[in-house]
Amino acid sequence: MAITQITSLSLVDDAVTLAKIGATGTASSSTFLQGDNSWATQPILQMVSHENNQTTTLTGDLTSWQEINSNWRLAITPKSASSNLILNAYVCFNQYSGNNYIISHMRFYDVTNSAAVAIGQGSGSRNQASAAFRYPHYDSNDAGIFPIMGRAASSNTNARTYTVQIHSESSSASYAFNYSSNNNAHLGWTAKFAFTITEVLA
Repeated sequence: MAITQITSLSLVDDAVTLAKIGATGTASSSTFLQGDNSWATQPILQMVSHENNQTTTLTGDLTSWQEINSNWRLAITPKSASSNLILNAYVCFNQYSGNNYIISHMRFYDVTNSAAVAIGQGSGSRNQASAAFRYPHYDSNDAGIFPIMGRAASSNTNARTYTVQIHSESSSASYAFNYSSNNNAHLGWTAKFAFTITEVLA
């Protein structure tokens, strides 16, 4: 008698192996089965992140690049030498002294390899930054919210550590990070720095 129908009750548990699945591509520990019946590589290889609510103050001459806070650093060891690292940081700050409407820059910096990453192309004497802004400083309660995003090629699978640096046109600006410099019950505030690195296939 020919078998015309097989129901789930006819199958023994774990009886269907991967070799019996008629899907395209290759099954492995780094692939998954898509809805179109094909094996595909997971585009996100890993994600690391952290948050830090430590308050930091930078004041004086910021016309040279400076790290905002070494405790904001985030390390990652790429799984692939041909992947991309997507860096996202969220910075809250208060410029509580200095000239109004000064131009400032922030950038990602590879501490391990002593190199700025995810920055603009070189163009004359312009500062190569991950982001730039003109902050309309008003008072010691004012809040600036600054998201930074960039992409860096992994190039190899060596561990490396990233941080965020700041640069300002002013030689006398003062910045408070993660809090307002004024301790006021109505207007004062605290926040936290957030940093995420996602490794994706190139």
